Amino acid sequence: NDANEALYKRYQALAERENGVNFVGRLARYRYYNMDQCVAAALVAVKADAPAMNAINL
Repeated sequence: NDANEALYKRYQALAERENGVNFVGRLARYRYYNMDQCVAAALVAVKADAPAMNAINL
């Protein structure tokens, strides 16, 4: 609904001010996701940030 969308946009604006923090998952997106969707999104986020984190071969 419109109230939830407005609240999400406020949270998103606050989150964008944070450096070095990635908000992922159901709470971060303010949407319902199945667990498999959450895991897939987390893997995409980690792979995207892996070079910056000097992560082990993901």
